Amino acid sequence: MALILRRRGIERVRPLAGGFHAWRDLGYPTISVSDTPDVTLRASSVTPGKVE
Repeated sequence: MALILRRRGIERVRPLAGGFHAWRDLGYPTISVSDTPDVTLRASSVTPGKVE
């Protein structure tokens, strides 16, 4: 996933050891797409490399 995001112009991304499942299993926070109904709208308006 990190490589896909980098190819799309997002620079501040790092691969996770063990992936998403390891992150979740360790109890780190996650959100689901249903928790953010406008996620597609926000993602399409992001300028690569720009911090808002």
